[in-house]
Amino acid sequence: MTEETKENLLEQTEITKEEVASQAMPADEKQVVAAEQEQEIVTVTAEPTSMEQLAEEMLSLPQFEVGQAVTGVVSSLEEKHAKVAIDNCEFDCIIPVRELSISRSEQVTDAVSIGDEVQLVVIKVEENAVILSKRAVDLISVWESLVTKFERGEVFEATVTEVVKGGLVVDIGLRGFIPASMVDDKYVEDLSIYQDQSLSLKIMEMDEEKSRVILSHREVLREQKVENEKAVMTSLTVGAIVEGTVARLANFGAFVDIGGVEGLVHVSQISHQRVNEPSECLTAGDVIQVKILSIDKEAGRISLSIKDTLPGPWEANLDQLKVGQVFEGTVKRLVDFGAFVEVLPGVEGLVHISQIAHEHIKTPHEVLSEGSTVNVKVLKVDNESQKLSLSIKELLENPEAEITDFELPEESTGFSIGELFADQLKGFKE
Repeated sequence: MTEETKENLLEQTEITKEEVASQAMPADEKQVVAAEQEQEIVTVTAEPTSMEQLAEEMLSLPQFEVGQAVTGVVSSLEEKHAKVAIDNCEFDCIIPVRELSISRSEQVTDAVSIGDEVQLVVIKVEENAVILSKRAVDLISVWESLVTKFERGEVFEATVTEVVKGGLVVDIGLRGFIPASMVDDKYVEDLSIYQDQSLSLKIMEMDEEKSRVILSHREVLREQKVENEKAVMTSLTVGAIVEGTVARLANFGAFVDIGGVEGLVHVSQISHQRVNEPSECLTAGDVIQVKILSIDKEAGRISLSIKDTLPGPWEANLDQLKVGQVFEGTVKRLVDFGAFVEVLPGVEGLVHISQIAHEHIKTPHEVLSEGSTVNVKVLKVDNESQKLSLSIKELLENPEAEITDFELPEESTGFSIGELFADQLKGFKE
């Protein structure tokens, strides 16, 4: 305490003789004494020792209020708290371990070191101590930063600190939570694989009163996928042949991933042969070549073909397709003008109605049925249009055929017919 301060406090205790005497005399006597002692002043001074103590106590009283922001320097570290030095405060200024950090460090030394200057807020004023919080100040700063990220829709990185029931806990300056449904864009059975991993996140929900922040990694993946699809769609060209991976199968076809975007191979475009179910030819995960048939950027649809990347059955069997060649084939379909017969896998030819039977028939259904097996003969090969003309009749016997030639004796007699019957004809001449 300075001498000047002490003097000021002592001056406040000075009283005059008149004031001292007036406290003990009756009112009539006071008037007489007042006249005699009008100019004389007696100064009564309190005990110097007691007044020093009073001044010290008045100066040392903590001038703090709950919620007040202060700055302090860490002076010592204890097991359960840290002490700080604050100007003009002789009382203990304490930060409990639970108020040292947002992450609620179990060790004081994990949060601060001696000599650190820290921003604090008063949370309690006791008789001989001030209780402070560094966590409250940090929380305000972190929350303001998170609100900005939320409003702007920013993507940021955070590390998974804990795997809990129903999701993941991440360190975002405070404890953030990722529900299991928002961890990935596909189901994840074991969330422990994300422990200590850094994830790209977006804030989906905030509750300041509960200090709760809900985050999503799935949303980031979804947005990345959309952007990637746009880029891939722009780079693709109709007619190009690209490599893809079978992502999944449906009854009507197969969805193939071609660099981050999926296209559909319709069941009719899987093979040159008829395919009833895509699973007959394909399995999820197969790496295949596909041809891009069409691109609809607005609808985000791509049509693909496997069949168009494979050699056609006609080219593969060209050496066997010769006029006069006989095949055992299968009747694939019947039409009014004939029957289409598959002679080799993927190779069909037409048996015209006139080439089905020797006898006249009105429709092919009279003698044939789809799925039946028949023998056919190749009548004509058109390589340019890849067409075959076939005949069933050519391989059948004709039951109505007539013998038009006479059978002659094995050995000729050397006589004519007239000579053989000359005797029998004599009588007619006469």
